[in-house]
Amino acid sequence: MTNASDDNKPATADWARIDGVFQRALEQPEEERRHWVERECAAEPGLRDAVLELLDADAPSERLFEAAESARDAMVAANFDDTHSVDLAGKRIGVYRLGKLLGAGGMGAVYLAERDDGEFQQTVAVKILPAWATDAQTVARFRAERQILSSLCHPNITRLIDGGQTGDGYPYLITDYIDGVAVNEYVQQQALSLQERLELFLIIADAVGHAHEQGVVHRDLKPANILVDRAGRPHLLDFGIAKLQAEAASWVTLPRTMTGFSPMTPGYESPEQRAGRNVETTSDVYQLGLLLYELVTGQRARRSETDARGRISSPSIAVQTSITRDDPAEASDTAILASVDSWSRSLSGDIDTIVMKALRDAPSERYESVSHMRDDVQRHLDGTPIQARPEPVLQRAASGLRASPNSAWAALLVVVMLVAIAVVLRSPGGGNEAGSTSPPDTPAVVEASGASTESLAAFRAYERGRALLDQRSPDSVVAAIGHFEQSLEADPAYAEAWTGLADGLLTQAAYLQTNDPAVLERAAGAIDQALSLDPNIAKAWTAKGTLAYIYRDAPGAIGAYDQAIELDPAYASAHQLRAYQLGIIGRFEEAIASAQRATELDPLSPEAFVGLSGVSLSLGRFEESITAARRARELSPAWASTQLTEAQALFGMGDFEGALRLLEGLQVPWAGGAVASTSARALLALNRDEEAEVLLAQLADGPDAYAHAVVLADLGEREQAWARLEASGPLSEFAALYFQGPDRPLFDPTGDDPRYAAALRSLHAAWGITDPSG
Repeated sequence: MTNASDDNKPATADWARIDGVFQRALEQPEEERRHWVERECAAEPGLRDAVLELLDADAPSERLFEAAESARDAMVAANFDDTHSVDLAGKRIGVYRLGKLLGAGGMGAVYLAERDDGEFQQTVAVKILPAWATDAQTVARFRAERQILSSLCHPNITRLIDGGQTGDGYPYLITDYIDGVAVNEYVQQQALSLQERLELFLIIADAVGHAHEQGVVHRDLKPANILVDRAGRPHLLDFGIAKLQAEAASWVTLPRTMTGFSPMTPGYESPEQRAGRNVETTSDVYQLGLLLYELVTGQRARRSETDARGRISSPSIAVQTSITRDDPAEASDTAILASVDSWSRSLSGDIDTIVMKALRDAPSERYESVSHMRDDVQRHLDGTPIQARPEPVLQRAASGLRASPNSAWAALLVVVMLVAIAVVLRSPGGGNEAGSTSPPDTPAVVEASGASTESLAAFRAYERGRALLDQRSPDSVVAAIGHFEQSLEADPAYAEAWTGLADGLLTQAAYLQTNDPAVLERAAGAIDQALSLDPNIAKAWTAKGTLAYIYRDAPGAIGAYDQAIELDPAYASAHQLRAYQLGIIGRFEEAIASAQRATELDPLSPEAFVGLSGVSLSLGRFEESITAARRARELSPAWASTQLTEAQALFGMGDFEGALRLLEGLQVPWAGGAVASTSARALLALNRDEEAEVLLAQLADGPDAYAHAVVLADLGEREQAWARLEASGPLSEFAALYFQGPDRPLFDPTGDDPRYAAALRSLHAAWGITDPSG
């Protein structure tokens, strides 16, 4: 590292100059940076040495950041590829016949279609989920997109025409077909002037601003999602991963999935999207900055062109340097050089400032809103001063230092080195004495996307396993376990995959009632492996809580869930499972708070709403229970638990016919005889006694004593009901929940039956609880 003498060290007031030269140096080809600095600063040795020292400290961390980002982009691209294996051309949906495939991606396939009912001619675009993307969360996102489009009304936002489900049950939506090209292609094809490009941007910004006014954040603004038609009008498309702000309609908020993976387009994502953090309107501001950058320079603001702190070459510099980078032969053409120089000079100043303010890493340092950014572009076009002003990085740093120039310089170098060290420690093998290295052609660890693995194959298998596990059908659970096993074959040290395997095995035991001790032993081993690799992984502690729950250790389960929540307060599954365990031991008020928190954190989780419905029913909040149950049904129509929960809620509301419709032919192994029991009670309420007697006879001969007893109690045969209960073993968890909740008046109508109090003590003791209030 170059060492400057004390005499040549710059004063604190010179930080802005150092920063300016340093940033300009970073914009030069890497191999020429030192020579460029020595040439530019030949007359100022102190300035030269300061910049060279920053370059020396900057290089290692820049390379590490670029490697990590390249790996993450590869993972995202691999999980959201553009393949579409089923050709639906020629099929009919509603009154439209599908034509050619226009495109496909992670949120569905889009077909050109024509109206085919003879009424009138109409060309539309039909977006439909393909067979490989029908997991509960993708379906919910797709439905949310339909809801979002229906809430927007703007001439430059694609209009929703219709929507529904195909005969096979796949959701679709029909929108206007835009016969146009991507906006970046359009400005090049039409050779638009800078003023025309900025005017086009203003129209796009208006459309985005309208969406924000309706509480919608697009989250995927890129040229391919902005088509310009033949009349030169831009149209904003594809709200497939958009987010509605809480005040607009919280139920269609699209959060990160429980696996930590968030859909995005590599190269067009905001820093907070890359890091998996919460996304607000300022994320769209950042993406509009990327869009404006591309419109005025003709090139993308690629991350590989940034330094370790994420700075991007300003548009004017990008235009100036592109000629030697892209085609060195043109560098000797005087006419081309003059044209490039003129365009670069037109960007320097206002446009550079506007774009670079929108592209600041910290959301709080960007434009406060799209309208503020739009106003500055308009001010530039009007020839009036813009509001944004550049703020040099080192000047900000210097303003916080009150020491002498020498100590300030030393402090800055410490910061630079700490950044580099932090990146090393977060990289694969960072801080490991063994100094392990990644295999050839293996991407680096990318913590921001939730993948603590060096293997792309392991990451993909894990993500697919999680998507399958969310479906909760017997076949999908088995398939999920297989994917987790594949992930661990690719990387046995992948802690997330061990948690996935544990969750899959525990789901087999809890939901599918395998009753196989070997499955639980294997799940326990997987949890231990995960925690040995990472003791602070919330998913592993949640799995540990579920294992304790299966063994009827309520204190152990609640303690593990609490530990998971302490490690990751935003992990919805921990809150949801904690709510269920609290409900089983009768702590309903605490349970409903946890259940509500789970739905807030993951509004696309059917399990969270099933839990909220059950706890609400236990507290006699029937309307809330109905609402939650129907939301769960909407999210996962094929999951039997949602059907049973809605039926129970309908029964509680007195809608016996509705309950019977949902219960007909339903199979829910984990609920024992609950389907037959609730059906019998509904039939009795409707005076369909003969049908009820058939079910009652089945329950009398069946293994579920509680299911039989509750029907007897409903018939007024309370003594027989108690005799049936006292002759049976411990209540199942489903029975425990209802015995303390909606069924309590059947067994203890006056609130003073000693048999009920004794049964309650026995129930709690079976779960390891001696003080049910503690």
